[in-house]
Amino acid sequence: RNFQILARRPQRPLYTSAWEPRGTNGVSCSLRRLTRFGKVESTDKMGFQNIWYSHPRKYGQGSRSCRACSNRHGLIRKYGLNICRQCFREYAADIGFK
Repeated sequence: RNFQILARRPQRPLYTSAWEPRGTNGVSCSLRRLTRFGKVESTDKMGFQNIWYSHPRKYGQGSRSCRACSNRHGLIRKYGLNICRQCFREYAADIGFK
């Protein structure tokens, strides 16, 4: 019976890796490697991959995007819509503006 439950479980990849900042100001990074049995191996490395998308996005245009299409331009924030103008024209009747 346990074998049938395990057989139906989707297979996950054997190894996955992710770069995550560690320490103060992201100075040192750690390559965390998830092994097949869920153990985490980490090695301290510093490389160019740790700087991708590392700028803080808490305010400003870069922190907000359309909830429908993820566009960052022409965003309508009034009434908490957070939707770009093109999507607003498409969904205005559904929202209740026309």
